[in-house]
Amino acid sequence: MSVDNLLEIPKQDITANLAVLPFSTTEFISGTLINTVDRGPQTAPAVRFREFRTTGGTQEIFLGKANLGTGANRVEKDLSPNWNVPLTSSDPTLTNSFEFVFAPEGPETATGNGQTSLTNAGNAGAVGLNTRQEVNYLQLFVRQGANSGNNGIIVQNLSITPTNGSPISFSGSFGSGVGDNSSGNWYFHNDVLSEGFTLTGQFVVSRGTGSQSQEAPRVEFSTGYVASPDISINDVALSEGDSGNTNFNFTVTLSEAPTENVTVQYDTANGSATLADNDYVQATGQLTFTPTGALTQTITVPVIGDTTVENDETFFVNLSNPTGGGTLQDGQGIGTILNDDASISVTIGPPSRVLEDGNDNLVYTFTRTGDTSAALNVDFNVTGDAIFSTDYTQTGASSFGSTTGTVNFAAGSATATVTVDPIADSTQEFNESVILQLTGGGTNYTIGNPSSATGWIDNDDNANAGPGISVVVSPLRVFEDGLIDLVYTFTRTGNLGAALNSVNFGVGGTADPNTDYTQIGASSFNNATKTGTVNFTSGSSTATVTINPAADFTQEFNESVILQLTSRGSSYRIENPSSATGWIDNGAVQSPPAPGVTVVVSPEVVSEDGVTNLVYTFTRPGNTNTSLSVNFDVGGDATFNTDYTQTGAASFSGTTGTVNFPRRASQVRVRINPTADTTVEENETVLLTVTSGTGYTVGSPNAATGIIANDDRSRNSLSDIQEIFNLSLGKSTSLGINTLATEELTNIVGFNIDN
Repeated sequence: MSVDNLLEIPKQDITANLAVLPFSTTEFISGTLINTVDRGPQTAPAVRFREFRTTGGTQEIFLGKANLGTGANRVEKDLSPNWNVPLTSSDPTLTNSFEFVFAPEGPETATGNGQTSLTNAGNAGAVGLNTRQEVNYLQLFVRQGANSGNNGIIVQNLSITPTNGSPISFSGSFGSGVGDNSSGNWYFHNDVLSEGFTLTGQFVVSRGTGSQSQEAPRVEFSTGYVASPDISINDVALSEGDSGNTNFNFTVTLSEAPTENVTVQYDTANGSATLADNDYVQATGQLTFTPTGALTQTITVPVIGDTTVENDETFFVNLSNPTGGGTLQDGQGIGTILNDDASISVTIGPPSRVLEDGNDNLVYTFTRTGDTSAALNVDFNVTGDAIFSTDYTQTGASSFGSTTGTVNFAAGSATATVTVDPIADSTQEFNESVILQLTGGGTNYTIGNPSSATGWIDNDDNANAGPGISVVVSPLRVFEDGLIDLVYTFTRTGNLGAALNSVNFGVGGTADPNTDYTQIGASSFNNATKTGTVNFTSGSSTATVTINPAADFTQEFNESVILQLTSRGSSYRIENPSSATGWIDNGAVQSPPAPGVTVVVSPEVVSEDGVTNLVYTFTRPGNTNTSLSVNFDVGGDATFNTDYTQTGAASFSGTTGTVNFPRRASQVRVRINPTADTTVEENETVLLTVTSGTGYTVGSPNAATGIIANDDRSRNSLSDIQEIFNLSLGKSTSLGINTLATEELTNIVGFNIDN
């Protein structure tokens, strides 16, 4: 619905107060208006009502008027008996507008210096009209009029108060001039004004005197509808890809064409996907929708591909600060990055051993976790001492050779299998292994754990082809920072009379032999090729390899060390168990606190010429699995290399020093050995103070002072000491002197007598 409230003002100075009370939903206009008119030599002011109907064109229908009277005197007119004008139609398909006018009736021909004013004397006016069409704006329009004699129009305390909203006020001046036009607009959300509003305010028009035949100034109010489109953004879910960028295109939509330009700002925000993890590229900016432009626009956010197996992740595109009447209906788009990567592991059996001439086969099961939606090709290496096509055949792999193979995962499938079928023969031979090892030659997957599986084809033609070798580990698990090691015991059966050298094994597992452990016991151990050998001495049934974990403070997963008998020698065969897996459990749930290092001295006093030394003991509490260097300062009045020497410190000068704690040592000692002399001197001190460094904190006590006691005697004569005593006359003074019997007492006292 549109309604125009028009206030026309005569050419003399006039003050007009206007109040439009809330809309009613009835089909008529009603209200009470009591006005006092103080008019000059003008035609009679009147209140007029006009209704505009739009139906196939514009037609004006005059509804009625009420003259306020004529004459030079003040006239009060109560319009309430006459003001009840029905609307001409209640057809809801029609658009109604309404005009409320205060204006002079007829042409303006008056001359002279008269004044006309129109002011409210009571209820200013109530306007009620149907609300079949939305109303969401109010426009104030001021026209000065084409007359240079105008002195301006002043708007005082104009206020609009929606029935369901907060009041908004406007005050201001429109200066004089010819044809000045100015306007101010208030915009509200849909339906706010259609539910009713109250408009109050005052206008003061200052005009010149004399003949005024030009167009009169006027103040208009127009209510109507301006589009207030809802703004929304959709959600996007796509796979990230393995490399490069995948564009996530978000669509921002307006619910209807705007009346004026609508802008909205956008920016990305982290969810479980973050900029710091390089999951996506930030996008920020502003969209502008025009009245004649498209109702949709696109925001593009690049998502960075990777091959990391992870959960689906999300980020957000947030809309903000809409202008031009736009309203955020859905201001947040959710971007879901679908994980398209998988982790592959491989296991065997059961069984993991089959007879060469038996009916059972070795079944290797490849398992993927993560995204299983698409088909996937996975590569593997083929090793072991069994020979493909001679010792066995296979089914299930899409390709399989003597050294490499490929297995295919069907779309939606989490597993794929390769079956190894031994070839029966009558050859007397050792048991043979078939090892399938995952490799990283494929795409869209990472290698999980376990990454290899070993199956055994046991020879059943001769059970006594050389001594049998097996391997076990005890204990199965040790702590990374503990004192217990993994001990792998290789056992041979059969004839033990001769030595057996170079029993081969492979080294596997997730622990790195370069950084996570050291070994003793193997006759060879190659970190690069991850192979080794053990030797059996004559008469011995066992040989051992000890794995000593390397302590660290790194937070990491538990790690495995696998020793696998991999290839037969010339004089032994491999028996079950052919491999042993030990675990190094991470002990660094969190970085341990650095130890607080302390120092004490005992004894605290020694003689300069004695045989006892000052012993300073440095102590560190807590974890002692690593070596530690500790700094200290050297103080006191004893001089290093003159009054004493030291042993035990890694470095020592007259001012600073260091001590080194070996691995698993909680204490180290520094010994101070006094240097004997015959010099008569004061007792001297040696102060050692722990200072800050790497890998420890300073504990308490952090300082220790030892004393080197002088044991030489003084032979000075008391005659070297002069004492002056001042005595006053008339007083009795006694002087006592204690001295060694062997010293002479000469000239040690003088007396001064003062009056």
